[in-house]
Amino acid sequence: MDHGENSHSYSRPAVWASFHRFVMVVLQVLRLLKSMRRLCIDPAFSNNINGPIYTGRPVGGDPGSTLNLDLVDCRTENLVKYGSEASLKVEIVALEKEAFRKATSWPDGKSLIRGDPHVNLKDGSVSVSHISFKHTRVPMKKRELRLGARAVYPCDIGARIMEAVTESFFVIDRRSIPKSKRPLKLDDQVWNLQTIGKGGAFHDRLLKENIKTVRDFLTHYFLNREKLLKILGRHMQVKKLDAAVNLAKSKLDLKRYMYPSAHLHENPQVVFTDVGELIGVFHQKGQFVSVERLTQTQKASGMEVVKRAFHDGHQNFKALLDDDSFKMLCSCSSPNKAIDLDGSNGFSSEAYNIPTDAKQLQPVPNDANYMPSTSSVVNNYCDYTNQVNSFDSDDNDFNYQALPANIWDYI
Repeated sequence: MDHGENSHSYSRPAVWASFHRFVMVVLQVLRLLKSMRRLCIDPAFSNNINGPIYTGRPVGGDPGSTLNLDLVDCRTENLVKYGSEASLKVEIVALEKEAFRKATSWPDGKSLIRGDPHVNLKDGSVSVSHISFKHTRVPMKKRELRLGARAVYPCDIGARIMEAVTESFFVIDRRSIPKSKRPLKLDDQVWNLQTIGKGGAFHDRLLKENIKTVRDFLTHYFLNREKLLKILGRHMQVKKLDAAVNLAKSKLDLKRYMYPSAHLHENPQVVFTDVGELIGVFHQKGQFVSVERLTQTQKASGMEVVKRAFHDGHQNFKALLDDDSFKMLCSCSSPNKAIDLDGSNGFSSEAYNIPTDAKQLQPVPNDANYMPSTSSVVNNYCDYTNQVNSFDSDDNDFNYQALPANIWDYI
């Protein structure tokens, strides 16, 4: 009897000890599995960089070249969106092509990356398209580099994360970009145009006539090309001038405007860009005619209306056309598709907030640009004629404000 009691008393601690050992083994296995899972997590760039990359330009600046950094499970190749590792802090570095050592600028030895190279992952991903290489006064020689990404430690994830590296690409000083490939804006200096060298004879002639920007140059070209040719002198060939303007147009995202003529019931409305290029006319019958289909007389009449639009202080008479509205307007080019403009199509001026009272028109500021933006954007431009008919310029007293003299001297 005593032997049974002793056996029972000693068996209970042994069972608990065995259970404790079993639990510890299970926990160790779980830790090992978790560690193995985390060791298979690697950052990876979404795609390689399409070189060459010019100094001062973002690596993802071109359309379709967005560069992201993703945290990927190397076993399943799925994006890791959860856990502490999904919000890591990562440093972007420039690496030499062969040695994979950190690339520095010469001669100061500083990083080539412009701005803060540290980014934080959000849900396992972050965009690094903003990364660019420094542009300094000292020209940089052509270099073949890579971009690398490494986790910033310490981080509470229990494992070391490997580095991500892109394929090699060339970094070139942007001073070496030919003019034909440089991006262009309307507010850029006029010497950025093809055939207009900085500090050259053409540049000096233009500055004397107060033509300083690309916008000034293009506006003079479309409103009075003969006068612009006279300013540039006999050494400027017409073909070269036309080629320079066409190249500039291909790089610019020009806005389109619609403007009614003085006698709306007799003359059509003109459609033109913000540098004065005539695109076409819109007739009362709801038909849009492109400039290619106009006769020389019609083109001349249309340009007179465009010049009046540039000189006009009636900002509300200029309607800004977005891409969708311009496509809708072009769909009216066929007589069979002409849209009824008598208001029976279901659209009204109230639906588009078109002012029908002269009191609603905003005054032109004293420093108004020669292409002021409209204060009313029309959404259905095939119905715009109805809205403009509600104005009677002869019955309203408007204060016209002349545009800068540097334009109107050449019209």
